[in-house]
Amino acid sequence: MLASDVIAVPDGVRCSATPLALPRLLHRALTNPLRMWTQEHFAKLVVPHHSVAGKRVVVSDPAILRHILVTEPENFPRDALQQRIIRRVTGDSLFSAQGDEWRHQRKLLAGLFSPAQLQAYRSALETIAATACQTLTDFKGEAFDLFGFTGAIAVEAVNRTLLGGRLAEPARQVDRSIQDFALMRGRLRISDLAPFAVPLLDGWRQAPRCVHARSTAVLAAPRAEGSAPDAVDTLQGDGQLSFRQRRDNISTLLGAGSDTTGAAMAWAVLLASCDAQAARMLTNDGEDAPRAVILESLRLFPPAPVFSRTTLKTCTIGGTRFAKGTDIIIAPWVIHRHRALWADADMFDATRFLPENAHRIPRFAFLPFGGGPRICIGQGLAMLELETVLPALFRHFRFEPASPLPVELRQVITLRPKCPVLVRATPR
Repeated sequence: MLASDVIAVPDGVRCSATPLALPRLLHRALTNPLRMWTQEHFAKLVVPHHSVAGKRVVVSDPAILRHILVTEPENFPRDALQQRIIRRVTGDSLFSAQGDEWRHQRKLLAGLFSPAQLQAYRSALETIAATACQTLTDFKGEAFDLFGFTGAIAVEAVNRTLLGGRLAEPARQVDRSIQDFALMRGRLRISDLAPFAVPLLDGWRQAPRCVHARSTAVLAAPRAEGSAPDAVDTLQGDGQLSFRQRRDNISTLLGAGSDTTGAAMAWAVLLASCDAQAARMLTNDGEDAPRAVILESLRLFPPAPVFSRTTLKTCTIGGTRFAKGTDIIIAPWVIHRHRALWADADMFDATRFLPENAHRIPRFAFLPFGGGPRICIGQGLAMLELETVLPALFRHFRFEPASPLPVELRQVITLRPKCPVLVRATPR
């Protein structure tokens, strides 16, 4: 099945044949960054750009990516533009921290995502999956908002695993608030391109006030009865963190943890609803087949479609020279659909991630959670949630789209539909 038959790809597969002029490139970056890519990006593994905006190179070569992300990450920190946007969205959290502060916070929070801790979360996730199935039963075959449904599941998963059940608001309301905040603060702004930091002047608006008030309330709330020590206990017990760092880490764990996983779950449901083989694989016993469907969905619709680094000192990697000050664009959206890395790159084919096939995939040709020291700290929890909830949904229900296909796609922080996507679920 062609993924674009289900989800319209804006100028990604059927993209521009020639490089975009700077005004057009800027317009697309500000409105929908997915429309920036050209055919050259999906055909060549290294694509340099030189303009008044500076030196930039789009890199899709797995060997070069390994060097940048793993071998010599200290020479390739985040570039100023990405750091500015991330800090605007995540505040003084682990996600925006640098250097010793990042190392301290990463070590502090790592225990929440250890293999033993993930196993402890499994029971809560199974309960959430059962509740989601009951919710679908209550819909009685009526069409419902897919992303709203999976977003609420993801919010409740973060609440029950990382926050000790301290979140008092309804999960659906929290998800809507997170989406409003992401839309307001996650877009590229003209001011982001200035050579100096522009102060935020939107703190008085409802979206950031709601996010900050929510995390402050979570920090003050008691754990649910019977809950194990959680992220709040971890953050409150550390004497080095300020109140703002604690607050912003709670906001980020909730926002980033639910937004990315909720979207990934929704894309997987939509794709599998249109592919009988994938739907069957999600109901298989064992982990291999359901995991393959999830990974293929993450390949086509990665949670972080683009990130970037800058070069601190001139170096040569695999015959390619990167001058000091060069910004390096790493776009999983492009890498995962690259013609030189994937056969039938635009096809949704979950069998490519079955064990007998997955060994052919170069490690750094697949980056749904990034790579290297700054790989997503929550990737294990995200995968456990997806592998718990999706098979439960598909074992009990058949899904069919109720919105016209293909669905229009946009990039804010994650990949989201332009309009609500309606689906129906009927009991098996």
